Amino acid sequence: MNGQTVLSSFAVVFTLGILPVNPPQAAESWPQIGYNAGHSGFNPQETVVDSGNVAGLTLFTTLPTPGEVADPAMVANGYAYVNSIGSNALYAFDVASSQQLWSFTGTNLDSPRGIAVAGNEVFVTCVVGSQVPGLCALNYKTGKLIWNWSNAPSNSLPGSPPAVSGDVVYFVESQPYGDWLTALDTKTGAQLWQYGYCNPEGICVHLGQNAPAIDGGMVFVGCSTLSPGEGVCAIDAATGALAWFTQLGGTSADGQWGDGSGNLIASKGVVYANYITSTCYGCDYTVNVVALNEETGTALWDTPITKVLNNTYGPVGPPALNSGHLYAALACCDAKNDSGLVKLNATSGKIAWHAETSYWLSSSPSLVNDVVFLECAGHGGTICAFDASTGTDLWDSPDSGSSSSDPPVVTGGMVYEICNYNNVCVYSPQSQ
Repeated sequence: MNGQTVLSSFAVVFTLGILPVNPPQAAESWPQIGYNAGHSGFNPQETVVDSGNVAGLTLFTTLPTPGEVADPAMVANGYAYVNSIGSNALYAFDVASSQQLWSFTGTNLDSPRGIAVAGNEVFVTCVVGSQVPGLCALNYKTGKLIWNWSNAPSNSLPGSPPAVSGDVVYFVESQPYGDWLTALDTKTGAQLWQYGYCNPEGICVHLGQNAPAIDGGMVFVGCSTLSPGEGVCAIDAATGALAWFTQLGGTSADGQWGDGSGNLIASKGVVYANYITSTCYGCDYTVNVVALNEETGTALWDTPITKVLNNTYGPVGPPALNSGHLYAALACCDAKNDSGLVKLNATSGKIAWHAETSYWLSSSPSLVNDVVFLECAGHGGTICAFDASTGTDLWDSPDSGSSSSDPPVVTGGMVYEICNYNNVCVYSPQSQ
């Protein structure tokens, strides 16, 4: 991308183991962060794992790598893809046999990483050419490079995992002074558009580091220093033009502000986001969940779910959505010095229950059937399973040592989680 392309883009965008009794069933998929392009966190195809057998989850196999793993494994086409930052490589494993099929080196970047699978391609952040950060598309069967792309003149780093919708892959690129949202053709790697960085007046846009959420012809990202403020930006998926910006957490007039971290999902005309709101730096603050109309950015409801103690943590990633209910995870500590899982009505924003935990929750939720899976640091194992109806803790994995804050992946009757730093542990119900 040359300087002329950059300027023209600005002109457009700123206008406005132990085996269970039986092997897993059919290999289904969890192809990208949050399962789908809107990142709802719910797998509607999973028919095996539920509240009736989750307590019997037993180690089916371990997918080993030579170095630390910090990204969740993605599953598609009967393969599990594991990105090992410690060994600077992406590995592909056969799900049924656990055999390593291929590896691709050059994926260790000093930036958020992630994997997305679509069609016959695997997308992963990578090093292009002479140590230039970018995005690579690989053949899902062989690991051979199909194309790579980098924004070489800008010295930017990939700032989010990739997200795929149709024939387009979207991701955030980061610089110290501003960020881009980039859209590439999945087949050729050709750049379709970019939104962000700095406009001619020198106002720079910073974008959240979660994967962009795509729904209804729009791309949604957390954004800040726009107009100014912090909140959610909606970008036209076809043109890269800004459709709307909604500031979270009130206005400057009432002395409150939210954040533009981008803890959001999008589904069926609504954007749901977790955010924190405060009135001063270093103060106690409130964690809110908000629902925004996808076409206008107007708030449909905005619910404070807990007060959080000073100098602690807030929401953990985006919420997850299933059957008209949202599930939001809170890391330590709320006003009672607890973490918690909160269930809300997705239509009204009314809280159904708040299951407080004495241990830290460290990922956004993953939903299948009537079970909520999360990473739960410091609680025996690495992940926990909760009853989606009651909030009861049903199961804790027996391993330890995860370095990830990414949600578990549940598909094909199996639960995938990072374990013992270098590996992915795969669990399956004994009764399956």
